[in-house]
Amino acid sequence: QLMELPDDVTMAEGAAISEVYLTAFGALFELGKLQKGQTALIHAGASGVGGAAIQMAKSAGATVVITAGTDDKCQHAKELGADHAINYKTTDFVEYMKANELTANAIVDPVSGSYLNKNAAIAAMDCQIVMLAFLDGRFAEVDFAALLRKRISFHASTLRNRSIEFKRQVRDDFVARFYNDIATKKYDFNLYKILPWSDANEAHAILERNENAGKVVLLVE
Repeated sequence: QLMELPDDVTMAEGAAISEVYLTAFGALFELGKLQKGQTALIHAGASGVGGAAIQMAKSAGATVVITAGTDDKCQHAKELGADHAINYKTTDFVEYMKANELTANAIVDPVSGSYLNKNAAIAAMDCQIVMLAFLDGRFAEVDFAALLRKRISFHASTLRNRSIEFKRQVRDDFVARFYNDIATKKYDFNLYKILPWSDANEAHAILERNENAGKVVLLVE
């Protein structure tokens, strides 16, 4: 248990908060340094982490741009507060952002691979790019000139192998800034489906089909 939660928060909601919100908070604010009036680009915006990131970024007064793979997921992200939702299968996010005169100050990216150079193309000066995974592959050619020209900072981050002390510090920073929104259930905890542990195969199948908009949670009885 990473934090004390209100009594009316369910076990499934608590699981989403503890993992998803802390991951999104660390990426957006601890590493991404997102500030009021800036723009956040959140890839996989309909995911659990993406949904949490959208809502916290909006609470912080940022403009939020997301990418997702279907129109339904884009609509889901807009319902969570995204200002711009881009279906990456039908629209190139670089072209969209340039056409709308948008640049990103903080980018949360679980895709990586070919996205690194594309992120750099629409990054603002001193942009913070935070890589959470590498869904597009482990390797990519990088235009270092683009990174240098915009003074881009690149972070590779995961909570899993962090120390308990580090996780506690992230928790404390998150609680200080956003706990009231959690306690009052201002946020949608963005749960796509809650399944018993015995249905673990179905949960994995949902993820493999990439059908979920939000978090899939398994409950241990």
